[in-house]
Amino acid sequence: MLASFPAPVLSVTADAVKDLQGHEALSGLWTLFTKCKESLEDGRRLENISWRLWHPPHTRVDDAQPTG
Repeated sequence: MLASFPAPVLSVTADAVKDLQGHEALSGLWTLFTKCKESLEDGRRLENISWRLWHPPHTRVDDAQPTG
């Protein structure tokens, strides 16, 4: 029989992730948050912010200027 835990089971502190740097670290965090979002405190928000940091919008200057 499986034990039932109250959600969330895990939490992430800023100290745990503040020294992570680079594309691989953000990719790993996004993967973790995506797979465990239901078990993490603010899991959906962590998934969202890690995605936004990992995949910033790739807009060119030409695309941002109105035409005509």
